Amino acid sequence: MRFHATIPDATETQFASGIGHLLEAAAGVAILFPHLRRRSRRAWVVANAVAVAYWMAQVLILTPPWFAFQGQFDVIRAAALGTLAAGALISAVLWRAAPPRR
Repeated sequence: MRFHATIPDATETQFASGIGHLLEAAAGVAILFPHLRRRSRRAWVVANAVAVAYWMAQVLILTPPWFAFQGQFDVIRAAALGTLAAGALISAVLWRAAPPRR
């Protein structure tokens, strides 16, 4: 119990929220999976690019307050933007590698 006393309530709340979001996303993928199997590779790449753009806007415009946890705002924001930039680069590479439409 000693360890528990050192963890702020906000951290526990964020962790529980994160687990909830992960479970919700997994349920959404499970529900949509049968409908998405018939989509082309290019459609998947476009959807990924749109998702990356959406999250980039979220980070830049509506920066979540938890980015500032324990004074780490700049580090967390840079890591998030770097990860999203990598996602955008992967989307671009996959877009170029996707077979042309028939």
